[in-house]
Amino acid sequence: FRNEIHLSIGIVMESDPLLGSRASSWTRQLKTIIPIMFVSFLVLGKKSFQPEPNAIVHSIRSVSVDIVKNASNELGFSAIATFDVKKDIHESYAFATFNDSVELIGWSQLWVRAASLLETNRSIDQVMYAAGYAEGALTHKRIQEHYFNTYESFYGDDRIAPPRVRAWLSANLEYLGQEIAMHHNHPVKGHYWKMVNAVLSQIQGLAAGYNDYTKGARLSVLDFFFLNSNGDLEDLIPVLNATDARVRKEGDDETTSSSSSEESFYELVKSLKCSAIIRILPDASDLLWGHTTWDIYSAMNKMFKHYDVPLPHEGGRRRVSMSSSPGYISSVDDWYLLDSGLGVLETTNGVYNKTLYDQLTHRSILSWMRSKVANALAINGTTWATIFALHNSGTYNNQWMVLDLNKFEPFKGFGPGGLTVLEQMPGAVEYADKTNVLLTQGYWASYNVPYFPNVYNLTGFREKYNMQQTIDWTYNHTARAQIFSRDAPKVNTIDEMKAIMRYNDYQHDPLSRGNPAWAVAARYDLAQGSQFQLHGGIDSKVTSYKRALTLECDAILGPTRVQQPTFSWTPELTNLAAHRGQPSLFAFDFETMRHQEHLNDAPGMTRYLMRLSPREEDHLRLHQAGVLAQKRLARGVRLNYVEAVALIASQTLEFIRDGNPVADLMSMGKKFLGFRQVLPGVPEMIEDVQVEGTFPDGTKLVTVHHPICRVDGDLALALYGSFFPVPDLSVFGPYEPEEKEQLIPLDGDLLLNEGRAITPLLVTNMSDRPIQVGSHFHLIEANKMLEMDRERAYGQRLNIPSGTAVRFEPGDSKMVAIIPIAGNRVISGGNFLASGPVDANNLTTIIENLVAQGFLHAPMLQEPAIIPKPCTMSRRNYAHTYGPTTGDLVRLGDSDLLIRVEKDYTVYGDECIFGGGKVLREGMGQATGRSSEEVLDTVITNALIVDYTGIYKADIGIKHGRIWAIGKSGNPDVMEGVDLDMIVGVNTEVIAGRGLIVTAGGVDTHVHFICPQLCEEALASGLTCLVGGGTGPATGTKATTCTPHPDHIKLMLQATDVYPINIGLTGKGNTASSEGLQEVIDSGAIGLKLHEDWGTTPASIHTALEMAESNDVQITIHTDTLNESSCVEHTIAAFAGRTIHTYHSEGAGGGHAPDIITVCGELHVLPSSTNPTRPFTTNTIEEHVDMLVLFEMHQKLTQLTR
Repeated sequence: FRNEIHLSIGIVMESDPLLGSRASSWTRQLKTIIPIMFVSFLVLGKKSFQPEPNAIVHSIRSVSVDIVKNASNELGFSAIATFDVKKDIHESYAFATFNDSVELIGWSQLWVRAASLLETNRSIDQVMYAAGYAEGALTHKRIQEHYFNTYESFYGDDRIAPPRVRAWLSANLEYLGQEIAMHHNHPVKGHYWKMVNAVLSQIQGLAAGYNDYTKGARLSVLDFFFLNSNGDLEDLIPVLNATDARVRKEGDDETTSSSSSEESFYELVKSLKCSAIIRILPDASDLLWGHTTWDIYSAMNKMFKHYDVPLPHEGGRRRVSMSSSPGYISSVDDWYLLDSGLGVLETTNGVYNKTLYDQLTHRSILSWMRSKVANALAINGTTWATIFALHNSGTYNNQWMVLDLNKFEPFKGFGPGGLTVLEQMPGAVEYADKTNVLLTQGYWASYNVPYFPNVYNLTGFREKYNMQQTIDWTYNHTARAQIFSRDAPKVNTIDEMKAIMRYNDYQHDPLSRGNPAWAVAARYDLAQGSQFQLHGGIDSKVTSYKRALTLECDAILGPTRVQQPTFSWTPELTNLAAHRGQPSLFAFDFETMRHQEHLNDAPGMTRYLMRLSPREEDHLRLHQAGVLAQKRLARGVRLNYVEAVALIASQTLEFIRDGNPVADLMSMGKKFLGFRQVLPGVPEMIEDVQVEGTFPDGTKLVTVHHPICRVDGDLALALYGSFFPVPDLSVFGPYEPEEKEQLIPLDGDLLLNEGRAITPLLVTNMSDRPIQVGSHFHLIEANKMLEMDRERAYGQRLNIPSGTAVRFEPGDSKMVAIIPIAGNRVISGGNFLASGPVDANNLTTIIENLVAQGFLHAPMLQEPAIIPKPCTMSRRNYAHTYGPTTGDLVRLGDSDLLIRVEKDYTVYGDECIFGGGKVLREGMGQATGRSSEEVLDTVITNALIVDYTGIYKADIGIKHGRIWAIGKSGNPDVMEGVDLDMIVGVNTEVIAGRGLIVTAGGVDTHVHFICPQLCEEALASGLTCLVGGGTGPATGTKATTCTPHPDHIKLMLQATDVYPINIGLTGKGNTASSEGLQEVIDSGAIGLKLHEDWGTTPASIHTALEMAESNDVQITIHTDTLNESSCVEHTIAAFAGRTIHTYHSEGAGGGHAPDIITVCGELHVLPSSTNPTRPFTTNTIEEHVDMLVLFEMHQKLTQLTR
């Protein structure tokens, strides 16, 4: 604004009310040079404009208008409304740019950015008001045109409907105001209602901006609420006994029709609004989707909008691009691209069971507003559906599709939750994850027929089909269903997606049956006779995965003209429908709509978007953890495991960035930290650190083995680039080597491959390169350049430790020891030359084939003088290579607790080891010729198992998601002792368990479900089952573990579906009457919780236990410790010998009475010590001893008193 210039007014429009006078001839000439003028509007904030009665937000007060030239030398105008006298651009509340490009591309375009709440220190209501104000002021002319087109199309000459609709909408607004006032600051519902209020604030601002700058009719906030409720009114107006002029035949009223077939046609037409398709390419390389809006042609006043606005929570923002219309603040089509990674679209389902409308009430939230709130607050498809389902109005009943692009990875496809489908009807909302349908058939199509059987039946489609027996009422066989089924699999590019969304070849396509309505982009205006309507597909939008990430799509306006004539408002059509502000000819092409086009350089605004690849995001998180570790290291704090790994990895990346080669990096990685710079046990936990980095010649993996291997690290290297001071090494204290060994093997040696005959074999490498042969490779089929007596090698393998190998250098001769393969002795894999059971009768033929193939064969004419020794291995080396075995001791953590291995199910010499040149390979440790049903899904090898059955080493077989067997895994054709239900095959995954303890997952029986992160923490802590209750960060949940309502149970179960953990929810059992308890149990609660904060009286204990007995569920209790209704003796009496699980049984801490500990001695009581105020520490035993002494004294005093 420092380089603003004042010019003659009238540049933007010939007679613009913002600028006043008409344009001069000079201006008209300028308009031919600059046909599209970008109009920029800046809202700052304060003055004395009086809002309408009951307005929820404050209003903007003064406006000044200037002609300006920006840094790019483009002309436009800026209207500044201020709360302050200052006009500092950096205090702006909202910035908007309007491109009135209707005549050129059909669409006008609007970009609005509202300032950050942190930058302005204002409320979200004020900022959203400003955003609405900017839009209303800039687009007032287009709003006026669209409003009156809409009003006439809905009402026509009807004088009954408007006051009824206004009364209903007024009551709805009043209800919203009451709910906002009630819940605005609620700890759980607050964000939701703040967002509702923000939406209303935006409408208030829209109305104010429009009215301040229009020269036409003024419109109230209620008028704008009516306009935005366009979709909802299609259901609402008929319910209010109004006439819907939108699909009325000329000369007919709504109660008459010329025939039953025509009546069916018109009834169906009312519900046909939009076609949509989502396509995943066969190789999952891309995701494409498109949407064609069906509407009356009066609605072809379209505006593509791009919003960048704040969210209720601190610092949050939402960027959205959407197809829309003037005066709308939602899409209504609906087509949204969100920076949360969601793509949202819908098509409309009709409601033919009119009794459902009896459930409509103004005490609800209309569909357009719920979609806007869900777009703002949702983080995935499930949360979008959950939020949208709240306060269902039963109007604008659509099938919504929510694509979660965060679940999509090119060439890998969609994970669970990729596509959420929701259908609404009056009184109910049903939704589910339908990613599997998309993946199975390659597409998802939507075409105004309900998908969910319950919705299909209840909304009357089933009854319509039964009555009329036409495919138009079916889900799978209606015209568009068949067209999509035929053509969707052929869509593999964005241009092919454009073609299908504009498709209408009704004259030649047999699926259309000669009707221009039965196509993806309908053209009712081409129908003959009474079926003629100015209605059909009026626009299309298409996008792809990568483009959607930048909120970009292609859009076209107007009825399809691909196979059909171009639509124009001819003299014959002009008087049939309102079309103010529309082009006369719709000969437009697809245009690219970009969110960032005019928001990047908005004055006084911050650019909020930075796109990072997944690897870059990982590096950034790693860097943040590394910097934290450097801060602590610089203070002399010894690092834990996570901090040490983060520092080593992030510093390695820094030195990669500086251009150091891999060899230097592997050496430097060992110098960052020493024993004194980390906590005890950390060096042993970090065997290696692997970092993927980008080098001049490509991406490489840098592996630093045993990175902490010296007393002190080079702290100058560790802190390089951080600018933190390098501390003196003395701050870390003296180095005291740990004397506690983690693994204490027995002394002595182990004999490998025991009981097998050992044979010497001379092998010579006749090649010009090294050749390495692994322990379990079939020697007869080894590399043809290895000269050996292959007859002697038949059915043999090397007698070496499992997973090791012998390397033969060029020209090298070695006398090796070989042993027979074990098990069934069947050869497979290799070179297909000796396959099959080992049989001496086949040997001659096998050797002839080998020699013919060029395999070197040199018979040993005499036995060597040296007899090979048996293969042995010291127990210490064995334990560190394959894990502890029978008799070895293992220390638990850094404690003094030692466990002794009682048994080893593995076979010495036939252990399963995965990796290059090791055992679990085809024909060796991996069996050949087994189906997926015959082999394990996953095997955990060489794990030390500690559970109630003992302490032993074994392999663990997993199948169908469950532990299938424990014992010896591998290939029974070549290995000894393999359990037949633990075969490893081509369908088997492997997890190396060496050096790890495997134990049963923990069960936490006392969980307050306050936030979803606790599931992740539980899994990281070894917990696999959580039992408790709650509804999120509610006050009741923070104190108790109760899930009171069936809806709470339902939503909590849905919310926890994404976590691979067992969840058990407990309902609230605190009531002396059974009413309400059965519903909670039936909804999925595994039991009831009695908590003193809700009143745990003997009466409620008795009632809950009665319900438990009749429903076979559990009861948990946190009992009354106030002695208000009873003492502990009376509480125990209320148990009446029935099983109950008691919490806080020790009674310590939190003000609980010490005599509660008596329950631990009661039959049928399952006690637990879950003390939230004093976690388990080294003092716990001492504290409990004191408490027991106190309890004993209390008992004796009680007896003396008696």
